Amino acid sequence: PSHTNRSAKSLRWLQENREKYSGQWVALDGDRLISSGSTAKEVYSKAKAEGVEIPFVELVTGRESGPFTGGWLL
Repeated sequence: PSHTNRSAKSLRWLQENREKYSGQWVALDGDRLISSGSTAKEVYSKAKAEGVEIPFVELVTGRESGPFTGGWLL
């Protein structure tokens, strides 16, 4: 249940910050931005270094792609 709640917070953060981070990869822990950068590997590594076990890593696109943008959950 808490994992689902974190994902919902991450998706809300993406919607609210889409324009600011468009074209960048971001790693989120709920609605907290951990890192952003040009590659998924870079932001994922930074998130792991911060101690986030399962970061939400997503490429921010310029527009909403649908009702659910998915996520890169390992």
